[in-house]
Amino acid sequence: MPAELARYTLSRRSKIKIQEMIKYIFNCQTIAVLFVLSLCWFSFNQAQVFSNRIAYHLSAEQVFEEFTLNSPKAEQKYLNKELYVSGKVQRVAKNEKDEIVIYLGPSKMLYYLKCIMDKESSTLNKELKEGMWVGLTGMCTGYTMNVDLNNCQLVNP
Repeated sequence: MPAELARYTLSRRSKIKIQEMIKYIFNCQTIAVLFVLSLCWFSFNQAQVFSNRIAYHLSAEQVFEEFTLNSPKAEQKYLNKELYVSGKVQRVAKNEKDEIVIYLGPSKMLYYLKCIMDKESSTLNKELKEGMWVGLTGMCTGYTMNVDLNNCQLVNP
């Protein structure tokens, strides 16, 4: 065997090490692919759960208009249902229980969609400004002068 070829031949021990490295790399790639697939599956299922619990997707104006035109029919339709509502922030305040309340609707309205935020939303009043368009989810609890949504969560600030 020429001296040049002897330099490039691998010992049995080196071949075994290379095979072990290839197996290790393959296992790492397999784990990474499985991790990414599980993240995708989890994200998809979270979106499905979110969309399945929402009964209606409406604007603040639509909700308020339905309640003002036919309150009993609107209560039958929306009462105790989870709604996704989008609209323009008219005011951000705190109520007597120190909960954040967001009033949604066009500026020419006398009354608004009153959204009482959930407990985790205690820092929202710093982020939200009048005139911003937001989307939120909440449970419709009735209509007095305002349409009331409770346990609201901001979906897109």
